[in-house]
Amino acid sequence: MSSDENILTSKPELLYRFPWLSFTKVKFKEIGKKNPDEFVEWLYKKYWDKNKVNIDKKIESIFEDAINNLEIIRDFNPKDEELNIYIYWMLKIILFLLNNPNITNRIANLYSKNALKQLELLRDEKMEDLYWICSDLGLDVQYYEDPIKINAVEKTNLSVHFIDFIKMGINLRDDYRKLVNNSLSHGYVFISKNRLIRLLQEYVRNEILKFAKTNKSEEDPKERTDLEEILTEITPFKITFEKIKNLIKSKKIEFSSDYTETMKYLEGKDLSIFFPPCIKFLLSKVQQSQNLIHNERLFLVFFLNSLKYPIDQIINIFKTLPDFDDKIAGYQIEFAIKKGYSPHSCAKLETLGICQKDHKIFGDEICRKGFYSRNQDRMIKIAHPLFYMSVKESRYLWKMKRRDINEQKITKIEKN
Repeated sequence: MSSDENILTSKPELLYRFPWLSFTKVKFKEIGKKNPDEFVEWLYKKYWDKNKVNIDKKIESIFEDAINNLEIIRDFNPKDEELNIYIYWMLKIILFLLNNPNITNRIANLYSKNALKQLELLRDEKMEDLYWICSDLGLDVQYYEDPIKINAVEKTNLSVHFIDFIKMGINLRDDYRKLVNNSLSHGYVFISKNRLIRLLQEYVRNEILKFAKTNKSEEDPKERTDLEEILTEITPFKITFEKIKNLIKSKKIEFSSDYTETMKYLEGKDLSIFFPPCIKFLLSKVQQSQNLIHNERLFLVFFLNSLKYPIDQIINIFKTLPDFDDKIAGYQIEFAIKKGYSPHSCAKLETLGICQKDHKIFGDEICRKGFYSRNQDRMIKIAHPLFYMSVKESRYLWKMKRRDINEQKITKIEKN
């Protein structure tokens, strides 16, 4: 196949459908080289003033979809053409100003899932479009006019160099990402369309996460505040930015590291204050939209199920994961619950590398050293996460009881 890098010039529909493609910066270089304030002012004049396109509604909708962990961008339409690209660029600016890695994670997950849906919609039986997409991203790929048989049921027209294959799937936990589970020839991995699409989804997620990683505002907060001051002088942008901040505030998306805001037990009882460090750590990862390995997922399901959390509530917790699929997750969680396994012991969790007793944020003395039992007059070590909860709850109830007694004494003194 020709290596003409400008092939995407004749395929603008791919750029409109996939605004994260590198060639967008070439095709729209005159717009892309503008300073942030110049770009924002130009964008609103072009679409808000002249064409009456509700830019702030489109952008606000993306943040709303991300916060609600939707699978697609509801307002996304390839027929919007280059507007999709400009909105993608605008997101970079807004995420920089917000300086909130957790919000960036949500946007990254949403865009990656939307990319997955759009890639699946491609009528690309011979994988030609996928070839050009991979080439645009700088991936070392080879194309074959005649499909290559991978296994008994799958064929492919593409192979990816093993280094790019590993890089793209480094954060995935699926078995197919391992080289040993793939056909390899002369350093190239033969990959099916579905698996390649999954890797491209992860590529998109990581590209957006770079918005947070390249954010220097923590080192130089003046850079962010100065830019915000300049951009909020543009009235339409100020309206958009305020709406997004209010949306986040109204949804109470605080993204605290302990996850207590969203972990509510049945009948309003909040058990999260008693959770052991290992569970707090895993829920923190989930909330920050970080993938969990297989053993972490199973343990979290077994733990929550042991506390009689409803299945739909358990599924809802996993919705922030980058590779979340509603149907698959529901089936896997229900299957795990039907097994009836109890949560792992502390010894097993240490073996699996899940124990977090020494974690600098979530670790505590009870996990590390145990607790003193007055009845037995000795130190007792924590052997199970559910036992930890029992100890924490007992201490909590004792404190509440002591507080009530003290308040009664104070009230009695005041009356006298």
